Amino acid sequence: MNKIKNIQRDYNIQEIKKNMSILDVANEFGLKLKRSGKSYFTLCPMHVEQTASCSLVPNSDSTKDYFYCFGCEAGGDQINLFASLSPMSNREAINYLANRYGLSQEQPLPEPIVREYARNKRDRSVERNFLINYKQVFYDLCTIRDSVNNLIKQYEFIELLVDDELVIKYYQDKEHYEEILERLQEGLFEKINFNKQIEVFIEAKGVLTKWKKLLQKR
Repeated sequence: MNKIKNIQRDYNIQEIKKNMSILDVANEFGLKLKRSGKSYFTLCPMHVEQTASCSLVPNSDSTKDYFYCFGCEAGGDQINLFASLSPMSNREAINYLANRYGLSQEQPLPEPIVREYARNKRDRSVERNFLINYKQVFYDLCTIRDSVNNLIKQYEFIELLVDDELVIKYYQDKEHYEEILERLQEGLFEKINFNKQIEVFIEAKGVLTKWKKLLQKR
């Protein structure tokens, strides 16, 4: 019984996301948005700030919409954002929005929908775990790049750089390194398809492993 209830709750969540995009939430609560590529930036409603650091990322499939604040690191989907702005708990927001969109919370779902949703949920779980690892590789590569750039800034004279093997190696690989980051970013904004995301992820993992070993030797 609990499993069926969980499926029904998850089904309602997906239906809510289909009916309400992350931009719908922003407009409902009067957030001022500034477009940057496929993202929209706004002042984060979760903390006080002067510069907009909260990124809202809509997708053609609104069930994949999300937001992330680069200032306080808050993030989630449109329901999480709605709950934070209401303010409600996530559970209260789900119940409220389910009622808004006429989604039953008591009547059991038809069996064909239950079976189809369970299958789709497994697929989404695989994609979600992949995206978590994908983002982590991107973050780790950005961290290494920033660390090496900070190291370079410590040198008072450029002539001294030639004695640092790590820095020399970075300059040799820099073009490929930046290309990998750019392609990873294209995947984050869904400018490339899932198969291409897998290809760049595998390549990026190799680059990350290489640079972790180089840093360990330092």
